[in-house]
Amino acid sequence: MVAETVERVGSLAAASGTPWGRVGAAARRARMALLWFVGIRVAGAACVAAWAWRTGRHPRSLLGGSWDSQWYLSIARHG
Repeated sequence: MVAETVERVGSLAAASGTPWGRVGAAARRARMALLWFVGIRVAGAACVAAWAWRTGRHPRSLLGGSWDSQWYLSIARHG
């Protein structure tokens, strides 16, 4: 009897919109989108790394030497 009551209260709390219940529900809904996002980011990083190694450079130097990275570093240094 007590276990049934505890389970029922727990399920009502999750369904009623408690913060943790809402976070869990949102995470379940967003799971597929997040997996696609991470997969595409990893694939992009792998392509950049493969291109860098193919051209004989390190991926960090390829990304660190582009014009926008130099611009952002200049902003960070000089404000």
